[in-house]
Amino acid sequence: MKNYLIFVSCCIFCIICFKLRPIPFDCPADILTFKDDGRWSIQLWSYVSIWSIARINDRWRPYVPKYTLKRFQSVFIRSSVTLKRFETLPIKCQHRVYSIGGPLEEPGDRILAFQFNPEMYAELVFFLKTELKKQFIFRKKFRTYADNLIEYGKKRMKKQDAGLITPIAVLLSGRLQKNSQECKYYVSSMEWFRKNVKNPLFIVVGFTYLNKNNIEVFHREDLVMGTKNSFGYILAVISRCNNLILDKGPLAMFGALFAHGYVHVYDPGRLDFMYNFTNWIVHQK
Repeated sequence: MKNYLIFVSCCIFCIICFKLRPIPFDCPADILTFKDDGRWSIQLWSYVSIWSIARINDRWRPYVPKYTLKRFQSVFIRSSVTLKRFETLPIKCQHRVYSIGGPLEEPGDRILAFQFNPEMYAELVFFLKTELKKQFIFRKKFRTYADNLIEYGKKRMKKQDAGLITPIAVLLSGRLQKNSQECKYYVSSMEWFRKNVKNPLFIVVGFTYLNKNNIEVFHREDLVMGTKNSFGYILAVISRCNNLILDKGPLAMFGALFAHGYVHVYDPGRLDFMYNFTNWIVHQK
């Protein structure tokens, strides 16, 4: 009987340990790893800010923006971030390290990790909704451009009510091909909006010039392309729209904070391509 009780106790103990074991994707939310390209000190603020606001899931791949905002940098440099070597991270966190081609099989010494203070979220959100809006969104020429673009789209569609407006950030660039995963994401997202939003009008904005030959896969009757590609013009269009289809990167963060309604964000680590951020946005606002 004694041996039986010991056996049962051991089984219970093993079950408890199994339940409490760290699962592969159970990595603390304040850990971010990425491959250093030699300019990490300059890009530190951008990686952390993108991760803190726009992180989709454990497979989010950080994106290096081509612009800098000094105010952003000052928010995160002030004792809010700690540098760590890749080797010091828990094994369960190492799956987050990505290179351009995909997961790194043999991470080297150039891998760095950032651990930041989640309390900085509030300051970042406040900055985005106040200072950044004043700087970019409410300049008269930006707002006028966005309104004119939307009105032009409505008239071209010959519809009295264009319904909810949806901009697409970086819809197509030189690297995007018809059969790529990103292209499938945009097609799927546009189809979703056509089914769930009344008379959607797609306003295309991006940092790069758009190649008409690359958008033959889309239905063109409800798609309008803007000619201005500066950061200010893009944010102006986003601020005047209700729903978003966004590429990965900084615009996903800005769009989620500025827009209302449905937001689809591309994440190369997932196969379903689309994310509905309505509840998340309401919570953040």
